[in-house]
Amino acid sequence: MDKQATSDEGNDRSNNGPSDFVPPVRPAREKATWTDIAIVILTCGIVFVSGLQFWEMRDAGIQTDKIIAADERLAAAMESSVREADISLKQTQESFRDDQRAWLAPISGTVTLDESHPLRIDVIFQNTGKTPALKIFTIVDWKSIPTGQPVNTEWSPHVKRMDSGTLYPNGRAGMFAKNETVSSKEQLDSIRSGKNTFYFFGSIDYKDVYGRKHWSHLCNIVKSDFSLNPCPIYNEAN
Repeated sequence: MDKQATSDEGNDRSNNGPSDFVPPVRPAREKATWTDIAIVILTCGIVFVSGLQFWEMRDAGIQTDKIIAADERLAAAMESSVREADISLKQTQESFRDDQRAWLAPISGTVTLDESHPLRIDVIFQNTGKTPALKIFTIVDWKSIPTGQPVNTEWSPHVKRMDSGTLYPNGRAGMFAKNETVSSKEQLDSIRSGKNTFYFFGSIDYKDVYGRKHWSHLCNIVKSDFSLNPCPIYNEAN
């Protein structure tokens, strides 16, 4: 019995000893096939082509931005040129209209101022321009003030604007004002002596054929010898 047990124990030790250990077997690694290599190469090619396309698109975007910027500069320059051309055209048109427009100007005037006739003022004006003057309105007024006072060209309540219609180039027309009463000797003597200053003034309003409004003003002082002398103000036109 003892020998058999000892024999069994020896067999167990021989079965579990290091000489009987078998390591795990690893599976053999398969070699890459030509399809695997082709797939890798194709993938790398796709990545490379995609990179080229990206840089091309990036360069194209930069070029597009430059083109847009150049177009904007060109558009701004063209807009400026059009604006300057429009200004130049308007200036040329205005110069032409100024050259061709109507010009109304007073050329003579008379004053009836004596003891035997009512006061009357007559002014003749002429169109010295190249086209007709339209919608002409005239007004004349007079005043007598102490000598030394400034001339006042405010209209009196009794004066009225007169419609003179149309006047063609080189044509003449008249404007007048009158008083229903005869001037007294005292009034005339105050003018002759220089105590008072008598003067008359008027306005001619009209339009040219281009629809622009114009006016001519006149003012004359009646001197002590009853001759006329221009006032220091109001003789102007546009």
